Amino acid sequence: MTKTVPKKITILGLLLLLSTIPSFLLASTPEYKALLIKKEAGSLMEARRYEEAIEKYKESLSIDPNLVVNYYNIGTSYAHLDQKEKAIEYFYTAIEHGYNETRLHYNMGYFFMKWEMYEDAITSYEVAYKMKPKAHNTILNLGLAYKKAGYTAKAKAVLTSGAQLYPKSKNILRTLDNLEVNESWNQETKNPEYTINKCKKLGQSCEKAGFILLKANKKKQALEYFKTACDKNYSMSCAQGGWIAYEFKDLKLSRALYQKGCYLKKLSACGNLAELLWEAGEKEQAHVIYRTACNLGDPRSCGIMGDYVVDTNPLLAKRWYLMSCELGNKEGCRRHKMVK
Repeated sequence: MTKTVPKKITILGLLLLLSTIPSFLLASTPEYKALLIKKEAGSLMEARRYEEAIEKYKESLSIDPNLVVNYYNIGTSYAHLDQKEKAIEYFYTAIEHGYNETRLHYNMGYFFMKWEMYEDAITSYEVAYKMKPKAHNTILNLGLAYKKAGYTAKAKAVLTSGAQLYPKSKNILRTLDNLEVNESWNQETKNPEYTINKCKKLGQSCEKAGFILLKANKKKQALEYFKTACDKNYSMSCAQGGWIAYEFKDLKLSRALYQKGCYLKKLSACGNLAELLWEAGEKEQAHVIYRTACNLGDPRSCGIMGDYVVDTNPLLAKRWYLMSCELGNKEGCRRHKMVK
């Protein structure tokens, strides 16, 4: 006589089985009660009431030990409480009991990264990557974990494959670009020689190279890189390039770079553009730019807007000063009190 080996019941299988039971009987089953408590625990976790969620998950587990996902949920709750030893214990307990979902390994990787346990993060992300090799966030975070652990070649390989799968992913492209730039810096720290062609594709390496050259007081060279990065919509490069161009008295170039930076909502670019316009006698246009910068959250520009109308419209000036004050400008607070 052949001995029958009982199969492990999955949650889906359990739900399908329970669906065949009449509702008046279903409500009294331990399995159904465990599911209801698990659902309650999930609501508590969503509300960030992690300690209460843990107690509920444990209660659910005590009623139905087959709900092994509860081990994972308890581990996640402990992780959010930053109790990493308990979190790790429950994560591995979930795996030991057969819960081997991609999200478990991905989230373990996430928390290991948070705790700066990079080797463990790599192990978890590698498992998640093998399970779903085309998952965007897994590729990105595995690359970051390799980078943090110092495995530059592995980071570059996985991010390059990610860039091929997701050619429009700014996060993957920028991380890869940043990795390549850092690699160049490590090799050429004392004499960083870059060519525009190395950074035209992505822009961020041009921005970083610009700052390196600026630090080395090679402003003319830095300006070329900032111009290139600005063309690729890196707003900080537009602002920085505009400032260098202004120092070289190239007001036309300075204005163009500041305009692009302000269009990209870089506050310093808007403020500097307004000052440039004011100096050129284009006060109405400067007024428009100051208003734009204030609306973007620049407290200094709000204060200047107040100064602009304080003599003709004190009530309006008081509003501008209040905005400046609320954005953290003490001078704006002082002037708001002064205006009657």
